[in-house]
Amino acid sequence: MKKIILLSLLGCFNYNFSYASSHADDAKPADTQAAQANSDETQSATSVTRVLPKPRSGLERDLALLMQNSLTEVVQLSALDQQFDLYYLEADAKKPVGSLLFFPDDRTHSNWPVTLAPLRAGLPRYNWQTAVITQPVAELAAPPERTLYAQATATEEKTGDDSTTDDSTAQPATEDSAEPSSATDAGSDKSTEYTLAEITMARATAASKMLKEKSALLVLVGIGQGATWATAYAAGIDKSATANIRLLLINPQQSADISAPNLIELIGDLKLDTFDIYSLPQNSSGIPSHLARKRAANRADMDQYLQITAPSSAWSQAGNNWLFRKVQGLLKNQVLKPLQQKAAEQAAQPKPAKKRNLRPGSNTNNS
Repeated sequence: MKKIILLSLLGCFNYNFSYASSHADDAKPADTQAAQANSDETQSATSVTRVLPKPRSGLERDLALLMQNSLTEVVQLSALDQQFDLYYLEADAKKPVGSLLFFPDDRTHSNWPVTLAPLRAGLPRYNWQTAVITQPVAELAAPPERTLYAQATATEEKTGDDSTTDDSTAQPATEDSAEPSSATDAGSDKSTEYTLAEITMARATAASKMLKEKSALLVLVGIGQGATWATAYAAGIDKSATANIRLLLINPQQSADISAPNLIELIGDLKLDTFDIYSLPQNSSGIPSHLARKRAANRADMDQYLQITAPSSAWSQAGNNWLFRKVQGLLKNQVLKPLQQKAAEQAAQPKPAKKRNLRPGSNTNNS
């Protein structure tokens, strides 16, 4: 009997507690409820807003900290009102024989351990000063939207039906649709956003200006997709300024950035000596890219476009030694020697005799 009484008392207590909690909000003042509603809206609004991560910026900061304990100097330069890092390494000699400006692959970073880092750090032992520009991440084209088969069929049928409408009926819709686009264009002018092509060209100009202060000879080196940007910068140089500039393409590939120009078309605009180190494609359909580049150079009547075949292992860590020896020998025999021979020929030519002001009727044989 006692157990039955205790159970009934506990049931009444739970019922009263649940009833009180369910009606607690009704007993609150109206101001309190409004304040709570406003705080909930603010919390939901702040939870939606978030800052997108920038992994490339964090990677550059980590690389800059890593290089503080090495011989590499992280130089701060400015281009298009933006600060960027230049990984600069002085030559072992007091006066370098030339400068190498590297354009890294879009899919890697500016100190990639395969191909790039061995050349950047090893060539200063042969009296070359090296520098690598840093770039923002490439912007790829958006993938097409996926639609169901039924939706695609309905869209095609609707498009076919709309084609029979009169031009007079379709004209007002065109005018209305033009208004939002004009408003969008006006708003986009307020905040200028530069493309990767504009940023890269501006940074290459600033880096080249710094390197030429110590050496007149400049070699532009494009690696992988960076060959697109190195070729684009070289194609924009005036022919009168290309006497001491060379272009070296290492495993050249087309950049996937939406603002990148076509690499094959850029080859025809080059006005300087170019060296192309490539590998034969394993499985390719159509004209291989290295043949397309060579044909573009031939049609442009370039003075020198030298292609060098490399083994496929050259683009792996095991092929770093082979690539380094090949590039070092190319720079010595194909870049430095012709310039040194040309300078020696100019120095061997007899200098013209100095003109003397003689009086009329004087004997020119008398000293």
